Amino acid sequence: MDVVPPHSTEIALEHTAWLRRLAVRLVRDPDLADDVLQDTWVRALETPPAAGERGSVRAWLATVLRNVVRKRWQQQARVRSLDADELAGAEASSVDDLFALQRELLEAVDRLEGVERETILLRYFEELPPRAIAARLGVPVKTVNSRLYRALERLRGRLDAQHDGDRRSWVLCFLPLVAERPLRTALTAGTLLMGTKIALALLASGVAAFFSWQALRPPSNASAPDVASVGVSNPVEPAPPLTLTPAADVGTERSEVAVAATVEEQASAALISGRAVLDDGTPVARLRLRVALQAQAAPEQTSPVPTRMTTDALGGFSAAILDWREVRSDDVAFADVIVPVVSAASRTEPVLVVAPNRPLSGVVVDPNGEPIEGAGLQLILPTELHARTGAVFGSHHFERFIEDTGGDGAFAFAVRPHVAGAMLAVKHPDFELLELVPPDEARSDLRIELTPRVSSTGELAGVVLDPEGYPVAGAQVALGETVVSSDADGSFHFRFDEVEVPNRLMAVKPGFLPAIENGVETPDGWSWPEFVELVFAGEPKSIAGVVVDNEDAPVPGAVVWIQDPTRLGFSGAFPVDVERELLEESVLWVRAIADPNGRFVHRGLMDRPYQLRAGNPRTAEISAIVTAAPGDEAVIRFSPDATTTLEGRVVDGGGRAVAGARLSIERIAHVVEDAEGNRYVSQLHGRTVATAADGTFAIERVPRAGCDLRVHGQGVFSMQMELELEDGAAPLELVVYRECHLRVEVQSPDLDADTLVLLDAFGDAVMTQRYVRDARHNAYLVPLESGEQTLTVPESAVTAVFRKGDVERLRLPVSLDPNEVAYLRP
Repeated sequence: MDVVPPHSTEIALEHTAWLRRLAVRLVRDPDLADDVLQDTWVRALETPPAAGERGSVRAWLATVLRNVVRKRWQQQARVRSLDADELAGAEASSVDDLFALQRELLEAVDRLEGVERETILLRYFEELPPRAIAARLGVPVKTVNSRLYRALERLRGRLDAQHDGDRRSWVLCFLPLVAERPLRTALTAGTLLMGTKIALALLASGVAAFFSWQALRPPSNASAPDVASVGVSNPVEPAPPLTLTPAADVGTERSEVAVAATVEEQASAALISGRAVLDDGTPVARLRLRVALQAQAAPEQTSPVPTRMTTDALGGFSAAILDWREVRSDDVAFADVIVPVVSAASRTEPVLVVAPNRPLSGVVVDPNGEPIEGAGLQLILPTELHARTGAVFGSHHFERFIEDTGGDGAFAFAVRPHVAGAMLAVKHPDFELLELVPPDEARSDLRIELTPRVSSTGELAGVVLDPEGYPVAGAQVALGETVVSSDADGSFHFRFDEVEVPNRLMAVKPGFLPAIENGVETPDGWSWPEFVELVFAGEPKSIAGVVVDNEDAPVPGAVVWIQDPTRLGFSGAFPVDVERELLEESVLWVRAIADPNGRFVHRGLMDRPYQLRAGNPRTAEISAIVTAAPGDEAVIRFSPDATTTLEGRVVDGGGRAVAGARLSIERIAHVVEDAEGNRYVSQLHGRTVATAADGTFAIERVPRAGCDLRVHGQGVFSMQMELELEDGAAPLELVVYRECHLRVEVQSPDLDADTLVLLDAFGDAVMTQRYVRDARHNAYLVPLESGEQTLTVPESAVTAVFRKGDVERLRLPVSLDPNEVAYLRP
């Protein structure tokens, strides 16, 4: 039995086909069945079942539909006996009401911005499809779809505003357009027809959103919800002074430590509206979606309903969100590419990017047709994917598509998105890297042939054994910087790629101390025997100790890490550390956490001295380095007089106080750099507080040096500054700006520029943020790598400067609005 809320978007959209078939069987007339279906949804909105009556959704809907049919039969019998004047008067009154609402709608259309108004008129007055509109206006189809989407959202917002935020009033007023045949035929000419078509487009997602809103409606004895917290659209108004709602946990201390952690905003359940698009920005209609827990979420987390929904005709969806969730496709025909991560506090519209799913499987072989085991295959998505969609992205992540071949050389991507510009990379340490364009269609017989690498020096083979002489499978074996895994029989094989032969061979496996062999030094360099045995001996070591503050009191929850881990090598471009492998940790930052008495044990170590350091997650303090070896009792102490109190005030560009802005103390604790120079940072987070109504704040026990202060919050362009604090210093005054979004579309082929710089009113460069794959880049200088991209910028930017090297090519004014996406088209 279906046991889902009776008024969810899933019901409104997924049960329609089944319910219509039932209506056709009952009334024996397809046209009349459509009218009955619309009446059924109206009744479902107005009279939901009691809380104790939830059972089979289909059974309940079937009952509603049968009641509608029965009532229609009764009404038809009464209508035959009505006086003709009475019937005409009743219909005229309904037409008058609808005419007044349509006039409101047409006036709202007339107030739209030029390009949006023009697109609406072409679509709903001249009835041109999006591709014809794109050809007439000389813009991409995705731009037309984007304009239609924004225009309809703006119209819904204005109708909401004119009806005091009560979407139900105008949604139900428009429903007769698709439910009552006399009214539909009464308005069939000129601008009224156009208004009818726009109304139908609004209802395409307006009704669906209303069903989702009903799912959140409190019981009759509960207070009415705040429209602003649950409405799908809010009126578009001039931006007010920057004021944020203080978080519930103001002044509390954070005790968790995370890699690139996000401070969750205080939130209550709210209806989040987003959209699903293809990689070129085209909306995906009728796509089944689901709201899922993040992979790292705690099992006790819960989420309001609905957890499943279906996109409307413009790809829009609405979901009830409380805490952090992912929105994913629930349709096997599509593969997720960019997955939005949302919460009730999310300000940016969540955008799910999907692509047609084209499963791909096959075999990887050598030139002799022999299968290659352990070849890695990865689908590389284009770097300009964010820009290509034309969307503004908030919190999100890229999906990764990685597979390895087995002993028979076979691989299988059960999910493989078909994205234009994607490449399939195939690599193996004994073969040349191969990058190929994957097939457009699904394939199960793909044959990939790799070319052996040419050795400039020689080869090295061997086996990994445990202390009793048995082969060890799956050990990580490194020769120089190259890492491979031992086979099922413990064997491994290297071809030297460098002219200079590496001098160290090491094998690592959890449960054992590393096995290390060194080459033999000769006048011509290092040499190796033809076959090497790497034998494990002993178990990994550990260092125990205690973390105390400057008064020798234990520091519970302190984080202890190794300052000098042992680099094993690189797996592809990614670094592999011995200590991380010994603990089977997939995280970048291997650390131990002190117990309530401040004691810690750091396991998975080699038999050598280590440099240890500790961090206090309550204050972001970091200790001095302590050197200790396995068996030592390590005492890690925080320095006295290392902290002070930070006070100040946060204001906007006009000098007005900003209430509810969040200030976080952060510092870099650990950095990992891959073979390509990319840096991966692990941060230690101290306290987070929010500003008071007058914009003031105070943070106790802030480290005097080595920390950053980050100011952020909903609608605030995040700023970060390095702290160097002295006693008696004047309170800080921090100026923040609203977060805006700027869409850059280079249309002129004559613009010879390779970078973009945004300037404020004083001519100073301002920071911008953009996404490249799943990484956010903060920079003053924006490379023009593609013809279009969307930047997150502060409201203070007023001028755009396009440059070629150090030479200015073009200067344009920039007009930003926090409530709109601004466009820059040189």
